[in-house]
Amino acid sequence: INPRIVYCSISAFGQTGALAHHPAHDMVVQALAGFMSVNDGSDGTPVVPGTPAADMAASTTALSGVLMALLARQRTGQGDYLDVAMFDSLLPWCAHIAGSAIAGGASPRSSEQRSLGGAGFYQVYATSDGRHVVLGGREIKFARALLTALGREDMIALAEQEAGPVQAPLIAFLRETFATRTRDEWTAWFADKDVAFAPVLDFREALDEPHVAERGLLVEADGRHQIAPPIRFSSRRVRDSGSIRSRAGKPVSISTRKPVPKALAAHDVRFEAFRAGG
Repeated sequence: INPRIVYCSISAFGQTGALAHHPAHDMVVQALAGFMSVNDGSDGTPVVPGTPAADMAASTTALSGVLMALLARQRTGQGDYLDVAMFDSLLPWCAHIAGSAIAGGASPRSSEQRSLGGAGFYQVYATSDGRHVVLGGREIKFARALLTALGREDMIALAEQEAGPVQAPLIAFLRETFATRTRDEWTAWFADKDVAFAPVLDFREALDEPHVAERGLLVEADGRHQIAPPIRFSSRRVRDSGSIRSRAGKPVSISTRKPVPKALAAHDVRFEAFRAGG
């Protein structure tokens, strides 16, 4: 066997341990790792995750591991074998919400967590047309901006409290308030407000947003629709030809040659000289 080979194995629970041969896809891993317990509705019932977090965690971990192994090989000449498990990769992602459990204490409950549904300014609200909007910023400046605009400065103090039952009156007020207008009416109302707000869009609406076109994120090439890679390198000034979709869904021709910002011009010259020199 070539000693320089870097081989990565991705499985649900790894190559060792009691669960090594247990069949599983993403949701099974999320359930056993505790994540499904906080992926719940208002009644506390877990729901099917909208994002395959365990799959994504494992693939990102595998990529990082392979890159580290390749760097190590440059120094040592030796390859490596990587045992990457979806469970192992996902578990560290709970650190910011499950600190008490990690320390040997109680498990977190969504209704008492500031980022899982226990805070008024990190919450989903229904609108009068049966759609939804979200408040996604707990910083007090956002609470002041919104509650002042709504004429309820008296509730700002509640927004500063810990997540959980103490914020229930604030959440109730915001639910009643958002139920008075449609989603799009609220979107227009928030246009000049310094508040972390967004309408809940479906994928069709999201892909038709101007931001997607402005960033060149939806590409059509040879009759195929693709989402463009999100990584942008300053040294790559020319991108492959293609087209993007407008908000109306019609293909729009785009120039793929982008100017280099002045701040990067000197860097670009040095980079080209370095590359030319091998």
